[in-house]
This record gives sequence, C-alpha cells and structure tokens, in this order.
Amino acid sequence: MKRGDILLCDLDAFFASVEQLDNPQLRGRPVIVGGDPDGRGVVSTCSYEARAYGVRSAMPMFIAKKLCPHGIFLPVNFPRYKEMSRRVVAIYQRFTPLIEEVSIDEAYLEVNRGTGQDVAHSIRRAVKEELGLTVSIGVSSSKLLAKIACGLAKPDGNLAIWPEEATEKLGHHSVRLIPGIGPKTAEKLKRYGIETINQLRAYPREWFLREFGRWGEEIYDYVHWRDDRPLVLERERKSIGREETLPEDITEDKQALAILSSLSAEVGYRLRKAGHLARTVTLKIRYADFRTITRSCTSEDLFYTDQEIFAAVKKLYLSLQNHPPIRLLGVQVSNLEQGRQLSLFDDRKEKEIKLAQVVDQLNDKYGKGTVKPSGLF
Repeated sequence: MKRGDILLCDLDAFFASVEQLDNPQLRGRPVIVGGDPDGRGVVSTCSYEARAYGVRSAMPMFIAKKLCPHGIFLPVNFPRYKEMSRRVVAIYQRFTPLIEEVSIDEAYLEVNRGTGQDVAHSIRRAVKEELGLTVSIGVSSSKLLAKIACGLAKPDGNLAIWPEEATEKLGHHSVRLIPGIGPKTAEKLKRYGIETINQLRAYPREWFLREFGRWGEEIYDYVHWRDDRPLVLERERKSIGREETLPEDITEDKQALAILSSLSAEVGYRLRKAGHLARTVTLKIRYADFRTITRSCTSEDLFYTDQEIFAAVKKLYLSLQNHPPIRLLGVQVSNLEQGRQLSLFDDRKEKEIKLAQVVDQLNDKYGKGTVKPSGLF
C-alpha cells in the first residue's frame, strides 16, 4: 500500500525559544540552556544568537561559556518544555492521527498524498499564531528526504524535496547532508576525493559494504534516496528512550557520562509520567566509524528513578574499554510494566519511589532543576 506524504516537524531552538517566549527580555539575546556553566554539564540547546558564537548542543557548558561569556545561561525546565510540546502535538493531531514523536521537539507526520505542502503551511501558521513558536518542516515521501528538507529549511521555514528531484537539488551538497555522515566519516571520504553526494553516489554498493561494514548498505541506500522506514506510532511503542547525535565526536569519559546522566534523567521522567516501570535498561553508542553497539541489563528489581537508570547505564558504559571517538549516545528502558507493581516494593524502595514522585511534582510546579535528586553524575 502506498503511503502518503511524510512531514518532519522540528521546533526551532525549542528550549531556548520557550525561555524567550516566557521572558520577552531574552529575545534577540544568546540564550544557552543546559547544565551548570561552572560544572560538568552540557548544552541542551541554545538560541540562534548563541549559535553565532559557535555554541552547539551537547557541547560542555564550560566551553560554551568561553565562547559566549555574555550569554544567558539557564537550567533545563523540562516540565515546561513538555507542556509546550504537548500543545504543539495537539495542533499536529488536528491534521493527522499518524504521528511519530521522535523527541520532545521533533515529530514525523503522515498526511494524505499530495497535501503535504499545504498541511505544512497550515501547521506552521497555527503553531506561530497560537503558541508563539516557530517550527521548520520538511516534506517528502520518505523520512530521509523529509529530514534533509527540514534541515535545509531551518530556521522558520518549510521545504519539499521529492525523490525524482533529489539528485538535482542535493547532489552538489556536501556528504555531511546525509544523516549519519559526521565529520570523521566526511574526512575519511575526503581522502578518496569524495566531498559531494554526487561523488559518493558514483561508487558501487560493494565499496560501501567494504568501507562501512553493515552500515554501508544503509548509507548506499540513503545516497540513492531509498528509505522505506514506516512511522512508529505511539500506541506501538514498547520502550522509552532518548538519544543524542553529537555535533562533534567526543573522547572524554566524563563528557560522555554527563550526557548519559542528562539522557537518563529525561528517560526517567518520561517513564514515571507514563505510569510505567522497566525491567531493562539499554545503552547505545555509535562511534565515529559508524560502528554501533548496544549493551543491556535486565533486573528483577524494576527501574523507576533517574538514579537507578543512570547507575545501570554508567556500569554498562564503564564495562567497555578503549572507546574510540563517539558520535551518538542513547539511553532506553524497555520491558515496561504498569505502575500498579509499585505496591510490591519493600519499604526502602517505596521511599525512593515516593521521593522521585515528589521531586517530579516540585519540578513540574516550579521548574526543572528546582530539586535535584542525589546520585546523578
């Protein structure tokens, strides 16, 4: 069965935009949202004014402070962002029930074939007029091209790119435009004299498999605009996860653990808000050479708090030796069970659970970071 048009909707500099919306005095100023600028935290997101100074997401906050010392540094207020995200998704739902929420600020939508561009215009107008936020939208017949189009449309734009015109429109672009090709891979390709997508397309499938292993098949398909991945709808989800593709490869354990701590906290919050517990925690690492590994641990004791999730992730991470440069980190919980199992815990565990719930309530009311549980990195 042929599917409809695919839209990738990506809220522009979302966390920073919400902060500027709530405090108009911040508009036009370099806003940087993340951990403690004097500590070991990382940048969650930043306004476009801050990006002009070289600040990027997942960058250590102390580096961001050096690049932009006059920036406005703010803690992450995840409950507020989640509230705004829900309001944005409610607008999306007026246009289609087929929605894959990739993250708090990004979602794929499927709409009737031939209506994608009109729907994109309508969504952008509704989000801007009703919520005061901007969303960039890419339109195509696949997730791949919708994502590429969305990236080219940023900030505050929309763009449609169809497979039959993709080579003409995109072939002259850098190979970095292809999702998954980062700076290290681009440097490797440059040694072969490959800098553009058209130059990369000239190589046979066998070459891709030899150079990139099992990921070569995916890269080969991508540069030929082949992508048949379906949307993963919320009702089909059997796990809760969050991953971060890093703007630059990292090699420091403390930086990786800081990012994993932040991801664990977000996953833990979403787990509790969904009313679930989890039996399995999974760590995902993608290295600069595209090699991707996952490590999981399953426990008879259900995971529920941020500390429990991060402790498992940290143990999995430290069990791996001699990390090459890392380009993506992810945390996922699975084997979910309903919250009714909470009554089965002993007194100590029950106290930890109640504490986590109280922390969530306080942070929901007063803002993320008002109360911080101990035990995180």
